[in-house]
Order: sequence, then C-alpha cells, then structure tokens
Amino acid sequence: MENIHLHRHHHKTMEPVEDPNSETHKAAESFARSYANAMSLGSKDIELEQVASTLADHYSPQTFTAFNFGYVNTIEGNTAKTTIQKHLERFETSGLGLDITMDSLRVEVVSKRSALCWITWRIHPKESSPVKEGWKWQNVYGYRKPMWDGPEKGFWEFCVSDNEIENLIQRIPDFMEL
Repeated sequence: MENIHLHRHHHKTMEPVEDPNSETHKAAESFARSYANAMSLGSKDIELEQVASTLADHYSPQTFTAFNFGYVNTIEGNTAKTTIQKHLERFETSGLGLDITMDSLRVEVVSKRSALCWITWRIHPKESSPVKEGWKWQNVYGYRKPMWDGPEKGFWEFCVSDNEIENLIQRIPDFMEL
C-alpha cells in the first residue's frame, strides 16, 4: 500500500470578495437592519399579521428555503406571510412573546450580488412566560441583491436556523408542535 502523507495547511483568512465599503456589503447590512426593525415590531402594540407581513417583505418573491438540522422547508412567494405568521404565533402561544431584537450583525460578501449575514438575535420573554431569562442565538441568512435596477433592496434567499430551533426546543420542548 502506498504511503500517503497528508499535510495540514496553515489556516489563512481568505480575503473578502469585496471590502466593507462595497455596494453589496452596504446593501446587505442595510437590508439586515431593516429586517431587524421589522422583527422588533413584535414588541410593540402591532397586530401579529402586520408583523408577519413586514417580515415577509424581506423574503424572496420566488422561493425562500429554511434549513434546520438537515430538514429543508421551502416557502413559495405568496405563502411567506402565512408561514412566518404561524411561526410567530408559536412564540405567543408558548408564552415567550415577540420581544426579539438584533444583538449583533456580521456581513460577508460572497459575490457582487450576494452576501451571508450572521444575525445574533436576543429574546426578552414576557414576565408571564414559563421561561424567565432571555437568551441569544444566531441565524445565517443568504442575502441576494436583485439583478435588475429598481426600488427593491434585495431579499433573503435562505436561512440556516439550527441555533434558533435548538434553543427554543431546549426551553419549550413542544415549541414546533404549537
């Protein structure tokens, strides 16, 4: 048998495709902050349906894909609001409430029209919640800047939400069944 030697290469940080001052980076950061503002509406006296609608405006008009623990959930354009509303209702039904804010944001440009956005969320449970202390989790979102020029600022193409779901199930085991 041939003796094969594997050499471990020193980890080098890859240079970003674009610098933080690029149009794509700025657009993705602005878009993520807009999404965080939409999420924060849940802590105000605003109808759940309106919060879901405002969040849905950030999702791909064609297809949005959510990944968690090897499962794939595809949301087709006009069903985004309904799917998001059902997820938000779980927060209300569980007693947690919807006081969710962005704690931090990291943006990495992938190409001239796409970026990955790591958003760390913090939940502040209602006083009446069975869970008394808030916590943080991080989701990764795929931002896409449209190919066409126009008023659209872009959209989320996908999200990896393992951390969100894991943290929710640790605290409220039947959360996804609510």
